[in-house]
Amino acid sequence: MLKRLVWLTVSLGFSTSLLASPFKAYFNHDISKSYMDPYRGMQRLGSDLEEVILREISRAEHSIVLAVQEIRLPRIAKALVEKYRQGVDVKIIIEKDYNYNFNDLPIVAEEDKSTMPDPEEGNQYEIDRWSELFALIDLNQDGQVSIKEMEQRDAIYILQRNKIPVKDDTFDLSMGSGLMHHKFMVVDNKRTLLSSANFTLSGIHGDLLKPESRGNANAIIVAQSVQVSRLFTEEFYLMWGDQNGSHFGIDKIFRGARQIRFATSDFKVQFSPTSDHQDWSSSTNGLIAREIHSAKESFKAALFVFSEQKLLNSLTDASLRNVDIEVLVERKFAYRYYSEVLDLLGVELLDPKCRYERGNQPWRIPLRKAGAPRLNYGDMLHHKFAIIDGKKVLFGSHNWSEAANNINDEFLVVIEDVELAGQFEKEFGQLIQSADLGLPSYIERKISEQEAQCAM
Repeated sequence: MLKRLVWLTVSLGFSTSLLASPFKAYFNHDISKSYMDPYRGMQRLGSDLEEVILREISRAEHSIVLAVQEIRLPRIAKALVEKYRQGVDVKIIIEKDYNYNFNDLPIVAEEDKSTMPDPEEGNQYEIDRWSELFALIDLNQDGQVSIKEMEQRDAIYILQRNKIPVKDDTFDLSMGSGLMHHKFMVVDNKRTLLSSANFTLSGIHGDLLKPESRGNANAIIVAQSVQVSRLFTEEFYLMWGDQNGSHFGIDKIFRGARQIRFATSDFKVQFSPTSDHQDWSSSTNGLIAREIHSAKESFKAALFVFSEQKLLNSLTDASLRNVDIEVLVERKFAYRYYSEVLDLLGVELLDPKCRYERGNQPWRIPLRKAGAPRLNYGDMLHHKFAIIDGKKVLFGSHNWSEAANNINDEFLVVIEDVELAGQFEKEFGQLIQSADLGLPSYIERKISEQEAQCAM
């Protein structure tokens, strides 16, 4: 098995194809599209990302391998079960923290697994997540969850009940110390679905308990390419394992960026993590830095998290080359002390111990086009993409952070394709049109308050 994987690594390093561009992108916040939300029964703007996933599953004739951090959408689970019953080889890897059916969720009390837990007995994030799942499964809205309802609406229970092969990142005999943060699916070894979205209501459609929610801003790229599929299948089976066991995190063999050339596109992929014993320049964040260094005219990024100082330094170099830079980051993370958005805005925040983050380099002239988008209540900017010079897209599950680079199972693709880049530029344009750019007044006040408190 290992020899086969090494052969794939070498043989696919410089692949060439005469095919036209095999890539197509979809966005759940695309205001030029609309669909009927199948769970809330409401018409809403955006592309139906779940329908894209279901369409790819429906095409399977031989095999489906799926690696996704979390799966909670029952229609996807049922579609996978149907293919399994038809004889399709279905295998699924998920993150250990989400490998639970409703009754097995840690937050649900042993004495009564069917009713709402006391908010004081769990953290608010877990309670909110549990409440959404409760609302999804409780079909008759009687305030209780039955086995019959779980059979219809609990995605993990549906997979378990039908004995679908599922593994998580504890199968390498570790405690799953990093995140299995992938979001990809390979169908019949020839079509690959690449996603920034988890297969959840909040990741795709919107929260049941927040009617105005449209889901976290996410995208999917579908690649019709045997060569691309081979690379992601290799990654899947490194984690799935063989007679020698599963391999997650830095237990996987190191592979640098691999490249495939198409007639109108250029494709690169790198899988994380990279051990900190390796040179940083050979890591996934190192690949991002190299692509930033290639920018000549423009750089636009929409990111969930941006906390890697070395990537900020690469942007600083790009600004000195007069590259036009625009950066949007999820509001929840944009203004924390470790966020590089603060450097772009020319300020620093103290951490809880009254220290500045090591290596900070606040810009002397603040970037005017940096900030956070305005999204509906309950929604977050979950994208992890950048566009360089209007022709190159960086995309993946990989957040721009040290954890993604050195701990988690992630992927990053770099696709040079003008048509695809145009689709992502349209998405970015919609996000920045109503974004809050510049330093918020409440952050200015927080800086002053911190300085006064820490001086005492």
